Amino acid sequence: DNTHLPDPKDTERVDRDWSNFIQRLYRWCDKNGVQRPEWAVITEYSTQPENGTMAGRHHHHAFIQRTEGLTNDILESLWRDENGKSMGCSIFNYINGDNYNPEIIVKFINEDRSRPKKVRVCATRGKDND
Repeated sequence: DNTHLPDPKDTERVDRDWSNFIQRLYRWCDKNGVQRPEWAVITEYSTQPENGTMAGRHHHHAFIQRTEGLTNDILESLWRDENGKSMGCSIFNYINGDNYNPEIIVKFINEDRSRPKKVRVCATRGKDND
C-alpha cells in the first residue's frame, strides 16, 4: 500500500510527518507518566538524478532512547498519519555495540553511492525535550 507515501518531491511533508510523530510520542509519554526519550534522526529523501527519474524513497533512520514503559508496540502505534493509518514500514531495534549503532548506520548511509542523496539530520535539544 503506497497511499501513505508523500510525493517524491514533497520533502516538507516528510519532515512534518516526523515532527508529528515526535509530538504524538511526547504527548503519549506525558499522558502515561513515561520519561520523554532522547532521539536523533537521519532523514533520506528521494532524489532526482540528471536522467529525470526519481531515485529511492523518503525514509528515516531514527535512534530513540529506551525509557521505562516505552515499547516497540507503542512506537509502532504512534507512527501513523493524521487519519490514524500506519505510515508504512517501521522497524524498531534495540541499539547495542554489535548492531544498529549510530556509527554503523552513518557508515551505511555514506557508503551507498548507488544514487545521489539528500539527507537531513536532527536530534533532541536536551533532557527536557521541549
